[in-house]
Amino acid sequence: MWHDLYRWIKKDLLGRSMISATDLKNIYCTSTNEETCEIIELAYQEFKIAGDKVCLNINKYQP
Repeated sequence: MWHDLYRWIKKDLLGRSMISATDLKNIYCTSTNEETCEIIELAYQEFKIAGDKVCLNINKYQP
């Protein structure tokens, strides 16, 4: 289901220049709830430490 949404985003939104190719790098399709929670937890822990100076490089949080 989520992979279909990603394909739609890529085809329609990127195809109509409503988003950039860089925006697509900020989207992850995970296979399990655990994998999703791991990414969220890593980002949240970083936010708690850095506050508003948190690194926004989402690639850093991918397990």
